[in-house]
Amino acid sequence: MIGYVKGILEEADDQCIIVDNHGIGYRIFVPGSVFSGAIPIGQEVKIYTYLNVKEDAMQLYGFATRDDLRVFKLLLGVNGIGPKAGLGILSALSADDLRFAVLADDAAAIAKAPGIGKKTAQKLILELEDKLDLALVNMEMYNIDQLNSHVLIHDQLVFCVSPEHPLANHTSIKAADLDHQNVILFNKDSVQNAILRTRFDFGNVHPNIIMQGNQLYTMINFIRSGTVGCFLYSCITAGLPKYKAIPMEPPMKTDIGIVWKKGRYLTTQMQNFITFVKKYYDA
Repeated sequence: MIGYVKGILEEADDQCIIVDNHGIGYRIFVPGSVFSGAIPIGQEVKIYTYLNVKEDAMQLYGFATRDDLRVFKLLLGVNGIGPKAGLGILSALSADDLRFAVLADDAAAIAKAPGIGKKTAQKLILELEDKLDLALVNMEMYNIDQLNSHVLIHDQLVFCVSPEHPLANHTSIKAADLDHQNVILFNKDSVQNAILRTRFDFGNVHPNIIMQGNQLYTMINFIRSGTVGCFLYSCITAGLPKYKAIPMEPPMKTDIGIVWKKGRYLTTQMQNFITFVKKYYDA
């Protein structure tokens, strides 16, 4: 079993990438929405992989995070969902979007994936509702009215840079400060990107966007160079003491919390987990 492949990204399209590791090129099928054009060719990447063995082939499927890989494996456990269909679902929906769709019984959202009809989407919800029964979400990105919820963190977006970066001495960052700066943004279709791009357009600011994605490993490699900054939640940068987290001005605040289905029976284990998380973050 290959747990992950770490190496230089040599080729990429909307179906697969090739990662060079010590002269061996690994062809890895990936969610198109995550990797197509998101990471520049020539950068070091770390891809978490699933090896699919067939009679006539062995194929690697890869993901930017362990969580994406875990959700992919859960999809493979659904009757009628193979690797190709699972990859299609995670190309149309992020892992967090899929969790929310399962919690909200939103078969229509899942059915947007290629090759997935409404009946298959409904079956997927039934088979995964006991496994994707709790989600950690940005509370402003989803309609949580139909779910139970609890806010854990009042967080904000920050601009993360190395101590050598030209903006490292700033106590706050305005959109205008990022004109022609090398910047990493979130995934293309994220709410955070929409807000940032609105600020850039309003101020006629033109940052040099070198990557859009969610692979923290690659982001940190860029930041380490001293010439690139990326947007992260401050709760993430708290675990990166070598780098500086600069707040935006005006602030870009958000609430992060847990959601679960109303009226659903909660196991003792799940009740204990929710209670623990509430107490931990409230403290």
